[in-house]
Order: sequence, then structure tokens, then C-alpha cells
Amino acid sequence: MKDVVIFVSPHNNLYGAERSMLAIIKKMKQKDIDSVVIIPDHGPIEEELNQIGSYVIVQRYFFWINEQNKIKDLIKYYCNYLIAFSVKKKLRNMDCNALTVHTNSIITPFGAQLSRVLNVKHLQHIREFGTLDFHMSFNF
Repeated sequence: MKDVVIFVSPHNNLYGAERSMLAIIKKMKQKDIDSVVIIPDHGPIEEELNQIGSYVIVQRYFFWINEQNKIKDLIKYYCNYLIAFSVKKKLRNMDCNALTVHTNSIITPFGAQLSRVLNVKHLQHIREFGTLDFHMSFNF
């Protein structure tokens, strides 16, 4: 079983946050630390990750911004836990042992939820100030 750091990226393109995450993954690879990156859709970042030898899981999950319906918010929040159990199974099938989970943005709770399911530590990288930068409001 290989030890890996799990990265959760809410975007599949190559903007600043994704490029910063790629730089971290490349540095880790130089130190023989493998990574698994969870992205919501296929996209440009997937090719970059494959080139540096990172494992990729394409899996949609829910954010916690800009909803105004509290019932929907709660359903999405708990659906993320079901998705996290699905990812746990995929990691087991890939023969990966998660060391920690790193979420590359503040717009989703999924990384924290996944870390709870995997029983490992979680790091949330805050790269944006929701309301100030993008006029985003949080559901909770």
C-alpha cells in the first residue's frame, strides 16, 4: 500500500490556485511523496497531473457557497459524506493509504469531510476571501 497526500481541487482548469497546488505536488514528488488529486471534472489540470505522475480521481462533490435554501444546503452537506465514502473505496482499490487531506480552496467542505471519513488530518488552504474577492456567501 502506497502512502499518499490527498488534494481536493474544486476546479479542473489551470488558474493561480491550481498552479500553486501543482507546484506543491511537484515539490512533494521530488521528495518521493505521492499524491492523489480529486477534481470535479475532466479538464486541463488532469493532463498536468498525469505528466508529473500524480493519481487523479474525477469526482463531483458539493460546495458550501451561494445557496439560499437551508434544506438543500443540508442535503448537499450530507451527500458529500456519501461521496467521501465512495472516494475512500476508490482509494482502497488504488491501494493508497491517505496520510492527510489538503483542500486547495475554502469554497468546499469536502476535504474536511473526506479527512473525517479517512480518519486523517486536514489542511484547508484559504486562497480567496469569499465575499471580498468573488461576492460569495457561505451557506452555514
